[in-house]
Amino acid sequence: MSNSSSASQLTPPGSKSILTSPLSVFLLFLGFNYTLMGTVIYPALPGLQERFHLSAAQLSLMASLPALVSLSLQPVAGWVSDRMNRKPVILLGLLAYAVGGLLVVSVLGQGWGGYFLVLVGRSFSGLGELGAFPHYLAIIHQKFPAGSRQRVLGWMESVTSLGSVLAPVVGGTLVAMTLELPFLASAGFALLALALAVVFIPNLKSAAVGASRTQPRARERFRFHFSYLGAALVMGTLVAMHTFLGSYSSSLFGLDSMKIGLMLAIAPLAMAVGAIFAGKNGEHQAISTHTLVWLGLLAVSGLALLGFAPAPWVAAVGLIAVGLTLGYWLTVFDHDAMHAGSAETRGLRLGLFQQNKALGILLVPFLLGVVIDQTGSIRLIYYLLAGMVLSVGGVLLFLRSAQKGSLIRETEGDD
Repeated sequence: MSNSSSASQLTPPGSKSILTSPLSVFLLFLGFNYTLMGTVIYPALPGLQERFHLSAAQLSLMASLPALVSLSLQPVAGWVSDRMNRKPVILLGLLAYAVGGLLVVSVLGQGWGGYFLVLVGRSFSGLGELGAFPHYLAIIHQKFPAGSRQRVLGWMESVTSLGSVLAPVVGGTLVAMTLELPFLASAGFALLALALAVVFIPNLKSAAVGASRTQPRARERFRFHFSYLGAALVMGTLVAMHTFLGSYSSSLFGLDSMKIGLMLAIAPLAMAVGAIFAGKNGEHQAISTHTLVWLGLLAVSGLALLGFAPAPWVAAVGLIAVGLTLGYWLTVFDHDAMHAGSAETRGLRLGLFQQNKALGILLVPFLLGVVIDQTGSIRLIYYLLAGMVLSVGGVLLFLRSAQKGSLIRETEGDD
């Protein structure tokens, strides 16, 4: 395949020093930075609601608009990246993220433009996401040998999970000083990543162009892949679980804000551990679907514990169980989506993978919020999440098992 030489130049398959290469370290930084850029602003949302006298619907739009933009345009960005150098796509995305953050800072600091221009700034953040995470995964496939990709993916998902632990702490500290500082920090993270990306991101030729210069080969028909469903399930479960965890912890156990913050950190930390294990276990071969089944049952048990929990420590055990599973699953589904077809459609596949993450993030919390409004029960939604993981997870793992012959299409040329 067209990327075989670049992969072999980086490091030999199975090398233990793969995470010490400049490119791998920088990609991990980008993954960590991606989470910081996106979530450091969330502690500022209550202040924005008060500043602009927003309804709950208006506030939710401010939070969800980047995901809506990403959901709409992510496959287009993936298709474009498959037909050009991926580096400018990443650079433009980071630049858009910085512009969005700086626009919100200007509105809040100068007092002009109001709510509408804040939405415009958030839209730019959505455009920034189009040049982010899927392209980092595509570079991992293109520049790393097959035996090392799962390991790098495990570390990538691990550091993004750790970013989601750190970002609310940083954002909360900054918003205590002034409301615009979290948005300034988001722009600063983007500009730092942009400056480093100019140096460290390699110029990667389009796989489609490279393939055209070699012998012709049959073009695969693009098909929806089970890993896209997995992306929606994992992210929808995680965000829905966390969206209502503060109210759950406060109303049921009387926890204060500091203890709620600790509860919110448990699942991302467990996800980081699960992602590292997935990377290590899948370093030399595909991970068995049976392993994912047992982990799925662990997640179902953890969510049931959250629904039942008579004490905070029981809920914490449930959060650990769910987090371990989601981190492991997401790393494996990253890998499955990456290898689900030809190199010519890799960016499109990973764009759709990211699009389905956004779909899960938007849809699942909203539906469970409606359930809470109708029933008045927060515990119920964790039982419903357990049922969703059991049913939807069962379907996607059945599909994975049925398609096991096409999970990893590695050839001698790809190595």
